Amino acid sequence: GVLQAIAERGGLTPAASRRRLILTRAGHVYNIDFAALLSGGSSNANTALEPGDNIQVPDQSGDQIFVLGAVDKQQPLVIQQDSMSLIQALTGAGGLDNLRAKDSGVLVFRRSPDAKERHATVYTLDLSTAQGMLLAGEFHLQPRDVVYVKATAFAQYNAVITTLLPTVTSIFEAVEVTHLTQ
Repeated sequence: GVLQAIAERGGLTPAASRRRLILTRAGHVYNIDFAALLSGGSSNANTALEPGDNIQVPDQSGDQIFVLGAVDKQQPLVIQQDSMSLIQALTGAGGLDNLRAKDSGVLVFRRSPDAKERHATVYTLDLSTAQGMLLAGEFHLQPRDVVYVKATAFAQYNAVITTLLPTVTSIFEAVEVTHLTQ
């Protein structure tokens, strides 16, 4: 079967997906739920191979979610064999930034499953409530989801000031030099 063929060729590399396989048979391409094969949860577990079959194990780039905004570490995270909840993703990104994060403003952007569609569904979660925290533990992310943690109004104000401060300082210094040379 599929698992034996992979094992005979040295197994999976660290960068290999644990969620997806692509089987090409007689010119037809089939996507296989590799996570179900590995866990034994697939009804067609360990599909028998036929002569001429080609198995491709993609890398994990298609299994990533992205955590952005007011978190400790903005980064992509890989959904391994099992699913990943919103709480797991936020924890993997180091948690909400205590000084900047608005815990009532956590957004999840999910693209339409139809690749031709350009719209996204946006979910808003309020982690400042017990219900929101429980929901975030049960909210399962899908590959390519983008999690964005909003910053507080004060943090946004500080970001603007920090951006403008060097420019304002250089203007004041230029004015001082002008006054000193006159």
